[in-house]
Amino acid sequence: MDTSALVIFLERICITPSGCWMWLGNRVRNGYGRFRHSYAHRIAFEQWRGPIPASREIDHLCRNKGCVNPDHLDLVTRSENNRRGLLGVLRQQTHCKMGHHFDAANTHIDSKGHRTCRACHNEAARRYIEEHREYYAAKRREYYQRNIEVERAKAREYQRNRRKQDA
Repeated sequence: MDTSALVIFLERICITPSGCWMWLGNRVRNGYGRFRHSYAHRIAFEQWRGPIPASREIDHLCRNKGCVNPDHLDLVTRSENNRRGLLGVLRQQTHCKMGHHFDAANTHIDSKGHRTCRACHNEAARRYIEEHREYYAAKRREYYQRNIEVERAKAREYQRNRRKQDA
């Protein structure tokens, strides 16, 4: 980064008592600062700590997306960044949103590693069936009626064949 760009970059920083260098410039919706078509924290890391390999991401150790302090930024893999961030926090939860305990009997883990509360899932399934009870009852009646007619037709065919064999 040339000297004039570095001066402009530094003018858009406010140092807080916690040690964060808060980005005062433009921010995108996700909370990260933007500077000249790049994320501000990435520019700060490259300026003071070195290049960022393609296989790595920047993790905010202070958990503050607006911070550009290179001492608060760590170079990590995507899986490590996810483990440290929100996904890591979610894995530490001991109860679901409804207060059911995440234990071996009450927790389903899907193929992507996401946890689901079995009690909440079962309750949602019961509510769905209750709300659609008449629809399913009509489908059952239709199915049984169709099968009864098929069974009666088979019985009549069987009786005809028996009569032919007896004659």
